[in-house]
Amino acid sequence: MVWAAMTLAFFGFLRLGELTCNSKFSPEIHLASGDVRFFPHQGNPDFMKLSIKASKTDPFRSGHTITIGKTGLPLCPILAMQKYLQARDTSSGPLFIYFSGTPLTKTALVSETRAYCPGQVSILPITLGIVTELGLPQQQHQLGSPHG
Repeated sequence: MVWAAMTLAFFGFLRLGELTCNSKFSPEIHLASGDVRFFPHQGNPDFMKLSIKASKTDPFRSGHTITIGKTGLPLCPILAMQKYLQARDTSSGPLFIYFSGTPLTKTALVSETRAYCPGQVSILPITLGIVTELGLPQQQHQLGSPHG
């Protein structure tokens, strides 16, 4: 689960709050398994689409859909998500949940990521590094901010 969440965050340029459940689950706000769709078909997808319903940078909650492509490498968000969804309980609720049914929170994701990576891990420099490498102004990397 953590691998799928981190590869999704990295390749989708997501804020951790966009993929974790930090309050009581609400299908109008939080990601659910139905918000992930594989194309052209789930068996051998070339890309997936993720429906983001709420974001810090989307104050009007208009929502956005992002497309994430297959890398064809071991570090692949499509492969990670497929493996996670195959292992995930098919019940409704947040997209990322532990086997116990507890949703993945931002605090838990950061804690688990730090456990996998020795030393200090900060998520912000990862995102800013991507933005810098792409040559984008830092304010433009915010997901779906049509209003500024």
